[in-house]
Amino acid sequence: MEIQPIPLAIFARFYEARRPQQVTIVRDARLFQSDPKGYAGRDYYRGLRNTLRKTHCETEDITIFESALGPLISQQTNETKRDHYQQVGAAYIAYWRDNDARFFGGIPDARVDLAGLQIRVSTEVGMIRHGDHWALKLWLNAPRPTLGFRQAVRYLTEQGRRQGGWHQDWQASIWDVRRKEILPEARVPKDLALALEGQAGAFQGIWRKLDTEEEE
Repeated sequence: MEIQPIPLAIFARFYEARRPQQVTIVRDARLFQSDPKGYAGRDYYRGLRNTLRKTHCETEDITIFESALGPLISQQTNETKRDHYQQVGAAYIAYWRDNDARFFGGIPDARVDLAGLQIRVSTEVGMIRHGDHWALKLWLNAPRPTLGFRQAVRYLTEQGRRQGGWHQDWQASIWDVRRKEILPEARVPKDLALALEGQAGAFQGIWRKLDTEEEE
């Protein structure tokens, strides 16, 4: 199976994971590529992400998402999942309103080449807050993002913004939604580029190994 561009978040997870977990992540990436509908069942926050995209991101009106959140929560049959959707959705709305934020779009995607592996760099929300323009990746999970994840996201996003023709005033970051925090920049180690390239090679190696197993 030819490797299509890998989403930034998937590769960042791979970079900070231990080896056994890395194999699982590559398997998930293969499923994401070959069977998107099958992969959707593994994405815990897929329903919330889709609702955000179809309401707030498409209309730029936070009230549309507010109206859609209640029905979305009531559709969840798992009580724990309902609670998580409620917490994250309410925190998203509160942070947006508390900061009198405005939406902006037009942030282009980019592809970054790492040792022959194409990484698709994209953001999910453009926020104007107190005059600053933020191009944001959404973090919806309960645990905080690890330092390794944040470092990988920062480095690759910076590479992508140069290729994508971003406006010089746009700032990139991760929005930890449930904690109502735009995370500060993670310090990028001197040799992070080499480390990421090494992990890109490891990703491709595992992918090819799985190809071989499937052929057998």
